[in-house]
Amino acid sequence: MRHSILKEFVWIAGLAIVFGASSQAAAAQSTWTKVKLQVLQQACKGGDQNSCQQLAKLNQKLSQQGQSPNAQQEQRQSPQQPQPGEQSGMKPSLETTTGGGQAAAAWEPPADDAAAAPGKLDPAKMPDVVGIRLGMPAAEALAAMHRQYPADLYERLPVTWWPSAQKPDYGYTVLSSANQFETDGQISFTAPPGPQVVWHFTRSAFHMNINHGTLLAALRAKYGKETVAMTNSNYEVTTEDSRIAEIYWLYNELGERAAMPPTTAFPGRGTIDGCGTAAGNGGPVMPVDDVDDGPLPSIKGWCRTMVSLHVSITDQTIVQNTITEMVDMPLAFRTAHAAKVWQANLAAEQRKKAIDKSKTVTPTL
Repeated sequence: MRHSILKEFVWIAGLAIVFGASSQAAAAQSTWTKVKLQVLQQACKGGDQNSCQQLAKLNQKLSQQGQSPNAQQEQRQSPQQPQPGEQSGMKPSLETTTGGGQAAAAWEPPADDAAAAPGKLDPAKMPDVVGIRLGMPAAEALAAMHRQYPADLYERLPVTWWPSAQKPDYGYTVLSSANQFETDGQISFTAPPGPQVVWHFTRSAFHMNINHGTLLAALRAKYGKETVAMTNSNYEVTTEDSRIAEIYWLYNELGERAAMPPTTAFPGRGTIDGCGTAAGNGGPVMPVDDVDDGPLPSIKGWCRTMVSLHVSITDQTIVQNTITEMVDMPLAFRTAHAAKVWQANLAAEQRKKAIDKSKTVTPTL
């Protein structure tokens, strides 16, 4: 039976804590939400009372949205050691480069197929997170992760059902071998027939013990002034630095800064956190447009055009953990459509060969 790529996943539990929930609720959650739950759960169990409070608030928010705060547990692939010969990299840090400052034209609602139009993605001009950029070829992304995390465990998730001899990958989960196997990153690749590139990336940083103002200044030094910032209690937009906890930078695929659309562009409460990322199953995923009930068809309007960098911190004076998510939804939709067309053409070609072969068979009567 053919499985939907967007429904299959390898959860990052390992030695971490994972809770059970229905697959429908799991699909409704974003990768960022699931990773944030994991971070808060781990910190709360370690005695961090602020994390316990933030966990309670997030669970309450998910309950109000009709979502389950728990994640569905799945069995993981066996972890792989880093590739031999990799050089040691720097410790996780914020590099000081600047983001673009160009404003986009006024927002207009896109057509439903707008995200499937040919793109002009330039990975070299996109922002980076520990050396990873949207649109970066899979091999280059892995090399960048090995430089950043040379001692980590790398879990490869192959697409075993893919209809070709050479199987692609959903992506990789990167686990810290020195830090109780906490998840340092998850890389998700696009579908063939084109080269597999990064369309989605999450990175978690633990035990930072960094001042809130210092961290905020470092983020702005690297990525420029954020497009929008919100609190993490009720997700209201704020310009008060001390209250900032959810930070978004919006781009186009040329790496230029994009403007914030009006609140009418967003479902639910009218804030950007209402946009899904089609990575709702919590692990590396490869977007394929082959199901009617998966996350891709449910994403409409502006959310289909979102190219974003999202950093989640806490509004406490000292920040311990951060979660960063990069996503290119137009890239996801383009490659999903291309994969669907390719598979349909392949199936038609195989069917034709079967019919032609059947014409050469002489029956025994």
